[in-house]
Amino acid sequence: MNEWFKYKRIIFVDKTAQQDFLNAIIIASKQDVKHFTASIDISQRSIQNWRNGKTRLPYEFFQKLSIKYRVPVPPVKELISLRDHLKKIGVLGGKQTFKKYLSLPLVQRQRRFAWQKWWDTKGKFSKHPIINVRKKVVKPRNSELLAEFFGIMLGDGGMTKYQITVSLNRHDDKEYIQFVSRLIYKLFQIKPSIIIAPNDPVKKSVASIQLSRRGLVEYLSRRGLVIGNKVRQQAEVPEWIIRNKKFRFACLRGLVDTDGCVYTDTYAIAAREYSYKKIAFTNRSLPLLKFVYDTWLNMGFRPALAKGIDVRLTSQDDVASYLKLVGTNNPKHLKRYKV
Repeated sequence: MNEWFKYKRIIFVDKTAQQDFLNAIIIASKQDVKHFTASIDISQRSIQNWRNGKTRLPYEFFQKLSIKYRVPVPPVKELISLRDHLKKIGVLGGKQTFKKYLSLPLVQRQRRFAWQKWWDTKGKFSKHPIINVRKKVVKPRNSELLAEFFGIMLGDGGMTKYQITVSLNRHDDKEYIQFVSRLIYKLFQIKPSIIIAPNDPVKKSVASIQLSRRGLVEYLSRRGLVIGNKVRQQAEVPEWIIRNKKFRFACLRGLVDTDGCVYTDTYAIAAREYSYKKIAFTNRSLPLLKFVYDTWLNMGFRPALAKGIDVRLTSQDDVASYLKLVGTNNPKHLKRYKV
């Protein structure tokens, strides 16, 4: 037990004097609260309780601080012994117990019996004010922003029962990570966490944008996103997106920005080298490949299937038209196109 707690307690004339005195002491010490409490071997909780008036200052502690930091002594009303101080605390605790349980248990067995009775009849049926209350979730209406978010989720995203994750390359997609984070906040009014594991040899290049909300997962699931393995379930684009041209384009942009790439195809003919910019979308979910293929076909492009997991735009005109009509929010694609 710290020596300070064995001393008499002090009651000031002015109710705010204790708080003002401690604030002046901390300022005079030229330290923050954390370092100040460490220097005098007192917990931050004790200082906090003294500052907000929940408990009384030990008199000897008060005297030593006043002398050490040369802070004037506020007017003192009275000193109370440790015994009286503990008695007062016990009375307050008893009142709170009576208010909650309408009785004062005299022994541990009675206390346990009373608690068990309360738990069996009332406690276990009551909702916890924090644990059992779900945070409210914003449920946006159909929009191009929501459709693009669905494209991102169908590409590099994933959902468990309680969490949403978008996994991107922390280096190549550095700017796009910020775009996705802002998009999530704009849609759901929740700031996601960006998790990086630099010491993990497998995941050190991955940045995971995470959002934990069971209500949001349930909402997105009802709107068409799958919980669990997307390939095993052969995830597909929801009908509400397919039926609307603007939503299709927005979703396509999200898909290509995540699971697509702009690359340069270089080859030589008769000792002359040719280089062309092309776009490839790679995914092992056949419904998603079909969606990208059909959308490009409906736009008048000439998409090509490759290896059963790839859809490509190989025409220079098609690539230029795609970037003009659909565009990209991932800067790495534009950089590779312009190189």
